[in-house]
Amino acid sequence: MVTDEWAEQAFCLWLSSARAIGDMLTEGGDVTEEQMQTIQVPTLIVWGQEDKVFSVDNAHRLAQDIQGSELHVIEKSGHLPQLEQTAAFLDAVSGFLSRTTPRK
Repeated sequence: MVTDEWAEQAFCLWLSSARAIGDMLTEGGDVTEEQMQTIQVPTLIVWGQEDKVFSVDNAHRLAQDIQGSELHVIEKSGHLPQLEQTAAFLDAVSGFLSRTTPRK
């Protein structure tokens, strides 16, 4: 499943993520906790149970901050549940979309 091309793309994404995380740590991120609490659109939070980059505790904190959000933790998955557990990820997203009414 892992090809040289995929590994190169993943590495480039990782570098971008590492830069973004570094910026968040040094600059405080783009969104404050108070701003998160003002989100009023349907929000799905999908997290890997075994995420070693950002602990699942962060997902629970986000779910508390974003009123009415829906948290879906995917077991046997790390930081990339969309790749590691694709079927479970798609089930979570499609279920959320089928239960969510678009705003007019």
